[in-house]
Amino acid sequence: MPKRTTSISADQVKNSVGATNWSKLKQRSDAEIEAEASADPNAKPFTPQQMRQFKPVSSKAAKK
Repeated sequence: MPKRTTSISADQVKNSVGATNWSKLKQRSDAEIEAEASADPNAKPFTPQQMRQFKPVSSKAAKK
């Protein structure tokens, strides 16, 4: 079965409520979080080389 992609607007993102359990997350060390992210094929951290390819962006509202 093919994967489905869903698009959402910027307003939907701003108004969304996350499901992050912040109290549970704060109990974990950075090493634990990074280890789990590295084990998840859908959440691989960017390499330093990949990070250098990003360019800074700013919103139009910040420029006013």
